[in-house]
Amino acid sequence: MRIAVASDEGTRIASHFGMTRGFAIYDIVDGKPVHVEFRPNTFSGHARGLGGAQRGPQGHGPPGHGPQGHGPQGHGQHSHGPILSALADCEVVISCGMGRRMYEDLQHSGKQAYITDETGVEQALSRFVEGSLPNYPERGCHHGHGHANR
Repeated sequence: MRIAVASDEGTRIASHFGMTRGFAIYDIVDGKPVHVEFRPNTFSGHARGLGGAQRGPQGHGPPGHGPQGHGPQGHGQHSHGPILSALADCEVVISCGMGRRMYEDLQHSGKQAYITDETGVEQALSRFVEGSLPNYPERGCHHGHGHANR
């Protein structure tokens, strides 16, 4: 099993999946996490400068939901394609926060998505292997606001 952990430097879990600097990738071998690589985040809309930078038609609507905000280059409904492709070999993703749509897109692509309060990468991986990693999908954030859903 391969796990991607959103992390800026590889030791702490990032607070937002799409805004992370990269992903620490681990394989579970004989029940233990083994570090494989660190993938810089060059594929999320946020990393490419698309998150919240655009407005809807005629400047109305929420950031990132304009006509250019849809499709693989924007931050609309289908914009998660590049990040889903980049993590296609991972069955599990872990972060301390992510947008509701990202969470759902990960789930729909067959991945287990965890939004956890654990902040250490190694601790989260150990807890995942033990089956005790907390998952709080209701804590998904609203894009551009940084606040938890209520």
